[in-house]
Amino acid sequence: MNKVICLCIGLFAGSASATSILTEDFNTDGDGTRYTVTGGGGAGLGCCQNWSLNSEDEGGRSDVLVGFEGGDFWSGSDLNDGNLPSGFSNANPRDVILNSVDISSFNNEVLVIALAASTNLDVGSDFLRIFAVDADTSARTVLDMFDGSNAGSMSGVTLGTTFQDVTYDLSGLGFANLRIGFEAWTTRNSEVVGVDNIRLIDVPEPASLAIFGLTLAGLGFSRKKKAL
Repeated sequence: MNKVICLCIGLFAGSASATSILTEDFNTDGDGTRYTVTGGGGAGLGCCQNWSLNSEDEGGRSDVLVGFEGGDFWSGSDLNDGNLPSGFSNANPRDVILNSVDISSFNNEVLVIALAASTNLDVGSDFLRIFAVDADTSARTVLDMFDGSNAGSMSGVTLGTTFQDVTYDLSGLGFANLRIGFEAWTTRNSEVVGVDNIRLIDVPEPASLAIFGLTLAGLGFSRKKKAL
């Protein structure tokens, strides 16, 4: 089982620097260029405005989520809405999968991702799932799942309406080519999930991450908080 570690504030041990492999902040539309959205559609809309960039969110439902980086994040609400454009189904969760990245030359990959959710998700019907995809076989490995309790099944992190970084150790996956993805399902427009500021990093020593915590400031990464 992959080791999952909650990001904490601390000092990064060792003098070796970390390497940034991939970043996605959703501050510009990347549908069809940097990532693939369920149903396509372009303009950051995916299949519909309730699974979209925050700035395209119909009715401003994602305004309940705060503390995101830059000007946009990916948001989802009311994802079983039956009033979808022709050709789209409400029978499946919505997903976003980033383009493939070659990680064959790295050994200690770490995923850092900013997540948030409203506190009224329903147990058994609403969820946010984070997963890794082997780009060569399309096989998925679930990294975490946040359901009605808002607590991650593997990380143990409890999400709230303020974005927080959650960290996943990917060093044991053994993939040569990796895609990072997330999917969600919510049943009311007041039930909102958010994903932002995805960072894939190679760290010098996995043990230092587990013992001391991974510090974004120490690695040269910073999160800009949206002015409230």
